[in-house]
Amino acid sequence: MDLNLQKDSAEIYTYLVSRAAAYTPAADHGPGGVGPIKMIYAGYEFDQQGWFALIFDRRPAAAHDGEWTVYLEGNMLDRPVWEAARRRNQGRPMRVANGERHS
Repeated sequence: MDLNLQKDSAEIYTYLVSRAAAYTPAADHGPGGVGPIKMIYAGYEFDQQGWFALIFDRRPAAAHDGEWTVYLEGNMLDRPVWEAARRRNQGRPMRVANGERHS
């Protein structure tokens, strides 16, 4: 199994741009009310599931307290190949493509 991080990074970039462009406080599922964004969290998981998440935190006293993890649903970009690659890598090596060319 190959893990293509160059392809994943392009898809994550597109996801970030689309989330930022479509952002409205009233429609966003994240911590806080409809006030201004105080913090933005980008997180990922590859061990039990594969995903990348972007959470906008509008709490007036936003803090690095893990509250953002309650708001994953609806804010994740699925990356199922990450978890599959991790499982396979337990018994076999994997090749990671990062865009560099080797001769």
